Amino acid sequence: MLKKLIMPLMALLMVVAVSACGKPSPSQAQLTGMDYIDGVFHNNIEKVIKTINTNELDESKLAEVREQLQAALDVVATEVEKQGGLKDIQVKDIKETSKEALISVVISFNNNTSKETMIALAKYEDNWYVVSM
Repeated sequence: MLKKLIMPLMALLMVVAVSACGKPSPSQAQLTGMDYIDGVFHNNIEKVIKTINTNELDESKLAEVREQLQAALDVVATEVEKQGGLKDIQVKDIKETSKEALISVVISFNNNTSKETMIALAKYEDNWYVVSM
C-alpha cells in the first residue's frame, strides 16, 4: 500500500524538478518592456500609458501626453501596415540592475524584414517604467 502512494509522489517530484530547470521567468522589467513594445506595435494607448510614469502629471498634462502618444502610435501603425503587418516580437537581450534595465528587442514583420530596438527602463517606487526607446 505504501509503495502505491510513494511511486506517484516520486514521479510528481521528478516532474516538478525537471520543469523548474526550464527557462527562467521574465523579470518585472522585461514584462513592462514587452507590454510597452506590444502596446506600441498594436496601437494600444492604454497599454503604453501604463508603462510610463505619469504619476506626477495633472489631468491637462496627461491629456496632452496621451494626444502626442496617440499621434506617434498612429504613425507606427501606418509603418507596420506598410511592412505587411507584425509577425513577431522577441527579446534578444536584457541587461538589468536593481534600478535600471536595457532590453534589446527584435520586431519581425510579415514582409520578412525585421528591426532591432532598445528599450530603457528605470525603477521608481518599486515599479518599472519605460524611459526611452
